[in-house]
Amino acid sequence: MNLRFKFYCYYVARVFDFALLSVALLCTMTCLFLTAARLLDPNAEQCAVWNLIGKGILIVAGGCFLILTLLKLEKKRTSIRGFDLFTDSKNRLEAFFLLKKTAHPLKAAQANEASAYFASVRLPWSVYRPFFSLFLILLMLPCSFRLMKNAESAHALVQQEKQIAKKAEEKKKAAAERARELAAEKAALALTLPESESRAKPLDEVEWEGTGESPHGFDTLGLAVYVNGEFKKVFPPEASPKAKGKISFGSVLALEELNVKPFDLVSFHLTGNALVGGKRIELLSEPGFVEVRPFREDAFFLKEANPPGMSAENQEILAMLYGMLDLQIRLNKALFALKIYLKQPHGESGGKVLEKIKLQQEELTKTLEDFLNDPKSRRLPADAVNQLEQALEKMKTTMGSIGKGAL
Repeated sequence: MNLRFKFYCYYVARVFDFALLSVALLCTMTCLFLTAARLLDPNAEQCAVWNLIGKGILIVAGGCFLILTLLKLEKKRTSIRGFDLFTDSKNRLEAFFLLKKTAHPLKAAQANEASAYFASVRLPWSVYRPFFSLFLILLMLPCSFRLMKNAESAHALVQQEKQIAKKAEEKKKAAAERARELAAEKAALALTLPESESRAKPLDEVEWEGTGESPHGFDTLGLAVYVNGEFKKVFPPEASPKAKGKISFGSVLALEELNVKPFDLVSFHLTGNALVGGKRIELLSEPGFVEVRPFREDAFFLKEANPPGMSAENQEILAMLYGMLDLQIRLNKALFALKIYLKQPHGESGGKVLEKIKLQQEELTKTLEDFLNDPKSRRLPADAVNQLEQALEKMKTTMGSIGKGAL
């Protein structure tokens, strides 16, 4: 076994030494190259290039192995003779193999003598070099493939992270664009009929019309009606268009349904719900007003400078009362308009307007109170004085509400 082992080690070295050594060097170079590439490119962005070069070097190593092996490949007898020359054994190994399959009487003696001789022969380290080359190949080749696989995994991970970041950025841009689109969405309601300030009798029917504009249409539409600031109901239009964009609608408001009396103030505005900017909001139009007048207005107002049966002092009292009534109506209109204004989404508080209304209401309240404390007021019928006193109490109540910021 010792003889055969040494011969086959010599045979492997004689045929495969340079081939295995070349492959080992190329595998080592591939491993070092891939390691350096990974250090220089930690994110493995160019891993396809580095891996291609590494695979190319390994293919060259395989080609070198085949070529050098084929060039060194020789017959076994030639290697036996070479081993005899290498060990200066005087053809002992050749004789051993020649007598192996014969019945020569000296076969056993020759085999013993050859074994004893080769047992004393110490082969140089170069004979065992192919095995070290093979060990190096078995170490570097898997390491090279592992480096390539790790680089591909790292590259895939980086690409995945880039894709995730790209999608997140695209999603962020899409969200910002959507937010800009939503912010650009506008909707509005406008009252076109009747005029902002009209007059009518208690049994009249008032035509009302409005227009609206919304990017997604209106869910509900109607005319919110108030009498002397007290909410009554929302009257729907004859038809409620659901179309997007600009729409028109309207109907008829019967004052008789509101049980109004002369000198009542009917206030109204359009109201509707719509999806705007991604939110469902309530929209209001600018307010309109209808002053309810008596059936015989000429019976309430003086058309002649000196109507019969009325003294100049009484005319002065009547003119003052109608002046206070007109001012109160205008204050009611301003207060209602401010109330609607404050319901709209804007940045202004309306505090200055409210303060101005409050001051004028205080002056009007004081004027009426001074008049009722004046003996001249006793010239009026008792029923009229009672109504004026009730009006004064309502004025004071309104003043208290305004003072607390409640509209």
